[in-house]
Amino acid sequence: INDLSYIHNGEKLAAARAPLTLFLFSDPETLYDVKGLLLGCADSRLSNNAIEQAKKLREQYKTQPFTAVYTSPLGRAKEWCNRVIDTASQPPVICDNLREIKLTLWEAEKRSVLETQYAGDYAALSAGGDALLHYESPVGGESGAAAANRLDACLREIGEKHEFSGGAV
Repeated sequence: INDLSYIHNGEKLAAARAPLTLFLFSDPETLYDVKGLLLGCADSRLSNNAIEQAKKLREQYKTQPFTAVYTSPLGRAKEWCNRVIDTASQPPVICDNLREIKLTLWEAEKRSVLETQYAGDYAALSAGGDALLHYESPVGGESGAAAANRLDACLREIGEKHEFSGGAV
């Protein structure tokens, strides 16, 4: 934390500062999704549907000033970011810890094949929520807990870096 004055001035100073607003945008449907393939860290272009969604979001957030913009290094995430946010005025920071869960051999594999060959493991991955935290990859990929911890640490770092900016990230 760069500014420690709030320790001396207590709640009065903290209340006077606008809170940090953190927007999280998840990249939507890709061409791999349309083909029924699992992504993970495999990369794919956005689908036409996703491009239309991005246009609507860009219109919705066009007046929102951003203190900083972060994105995953994956091509689809960078494309989504560039389509939704005016990155010419606010270039995005590439953050590896915002990437998808590593699924190794499952990446770019047909979902139908995974549902058949790895039924229980695939069901745990697809369930989301708490079930995803307990997901363990049968093929040497990243566990759900490891991915969640990586993302949590990244978001905390972003929050701490911009906590008194009074803006939006």
